[in-house]
Amino acid sequence: MREYGLSIVIVSYNNMEVIEQCLNSIYKYNDIGKNIQVIVVEQSPSNDIYEFLLKEYTQFGTIIIRNENNGFGAGNNRGFEHVSKEYVLFLNPDTILIEPVFKYALDKFVKNDKLGVFGIQLLDKDGNKNLSYNYMINFGLKFILTSKIKQINDSDFDGKKMYINGADIFIRSELFVEIKKFDEKIFMYGEETDICLRALKLGYDIKFFSDKKIIHLEGQSTNKKGVYEKLCKSFVYLGKKYDIRYKSYLRSELIYYVIKLKIQKNLTNDSVILLNDRLNVLRKYII
Repeated sequence: MREYGLSIVIVSYNNMEVIEQCLNSIYKYNDIGKNIQVIVVEQSPSNDIYEFLLKEYTQFGTIIIRNENNGFGAGNNRGFEHVSKEYVLFLNPDTILIEPVFKYALDKFVKNDKLGVFGIQLLDKDGNKNLSYNYMINFGLKFILTSKIKQINDSDFDGKKMYINGADIFIRSELFVEIKKFDEKIFMYGEETDICLRALKLGYDIKFFSDKKIIHLEGQSTNKKGVYEKLCKSFVYLGKKYDIRYKSYLRSELIYYVIKLKIQKNLTNDSVILLNDRLNVLRKYII
């Protein structure tokens, strides 16, 4: 019987602790042995993490690549150049495995030729459900509310209207080539929507499975200056690319933050500054 394999591509940026936790958990819960391939694309400004990974993880067969930070998609595309397995998991570095998932993933693909992309249940550090998928950006206020309150019932998943969270994208290698990989014009955020839309166009199914789980620490990177604007730029680009109502998304986001400023009590000065900065960015792209 033919043995299939899984390549894991991780784009690492400027956080040694999270990439170390992620890699250790992968090797701890590796249930497919030699049929796993791990590729880390290290994009931090300094060489410290790269040199650490070379020293500690190449002994396990991990491929470590030094790369300029041209964005999430570009980093994953660089890692994919080294992929040798039939299936790929694009995994965020701020994830921690808590159970074996790799044989499960291979079985899902092998048993369903139409399965193109899927994700599994994400949990926060306390073990609560994290947002594992969401509506694509043309669904306006519904998208915003589910993003903020992080509540969608598993039974609500619709692979024709929703994307899989980019923290764990399982995909066929041949499909990833067929859809021409990640669009490198998207620096960060929105890549999942783009990947899922292109897979759907080719007739593949997008699925979500809740019976396997991964912790997603989900750092607060969007709180850093300039990062939120990159998010908005990505959604504007996607809106134009697919002729979908990106301004509806931006207006909904603006309404959400206006309401939050007005009704939420005990906001810190930093939170008020952050919300006002986001409102200024949104107004710029709505006009």
